[in-house]
Amino acid sequence: AFFLGGLLWTPIALLLAAFASSFPRTGAPYLVISRATHVTLGFIPIWLYAIGGGSALASGFLLYLSIITLASGFAAAGIISHNSYFSGIASYLSDPTGFLTVGFIMVAVLWIIEYIGIKSIKWVMRVIVLLPLVLTIFVILVFIVSGPAGAQTAWNNVFGQGTYQKILQAAPANGITYMDFGAATTGLLLIVLWAYSGLEGISFAGSEVKTPKTSFMRGYVYGLIAVIILYMLNAWTVSYAFGYKFIEDYSFLY
Repeated sequence: AFFLGGLLWTPIALLLAAFASSFPRTGAPYLVISRATHVTLGFIPIWLYAIGGGSALASGFLLYLSIITLASGFAAAGIISHNSYFSGIASYLSDPTGFLTVGFIMVAVLWIIEYIGIKSIKWVMRVIVLLPLVLTIFVILVFIVSGPAGAQTAWNNVFGQGTYQKILQAAPANGITYMDFGAATTGLLLIVLWAYSGLEGISFAGSEVKTPKTSFMRGYVYGLIAVIILYMLNAWTVSYAFGYKFIEDYSFLY
């Protein structure tokens, strides 16, 4: 699914790279649309994108939803480490009040960083990209090295001996229906296509790039290839370590 999604996004990435390198100014999509059609047709969709899609509503919506992942991470950390502090944070983040409070704080911090200027955004982007990237690669390597036996043992050590096997038994007993490969792949495409979204964002900073004619094309092409490989490895290593059947069974029961 991630490979197919990457292929579907490839023409869009190449088009954005061509736009940004041909019009190396801030707001490249606006320039392309306004010059090809009319300034009004260029302004209206980009204004709607900035207010409702690219920054304001979408950023708040995504930051709000990201708290779910954050809460899940703290919950898992609390279970693994038997630390009530982590579990308390997860409980607070799962509460509607915590959801709203942390969401507002994250949006406010994001806007403050953006108002400071492109230099601050550059360093923030490096941190929020490189740190998760390093951790993701580390986890991928751990899954590959530990293999199915290590993942099963680790699961039972955390959640109790025999829970891995009980999940495999409980799902069929409760009437799980397994999807074939084609149905599972197409069913994931909506999430996958959403995972690749945001490619247009960097084109808005065209005037901040020193060598836009070469940098944009290399960045979009090599960057998209790297993201496709990373997505595929991330999905494959989890299924390799735990097994497709276990993931299906656990998802069904969860």
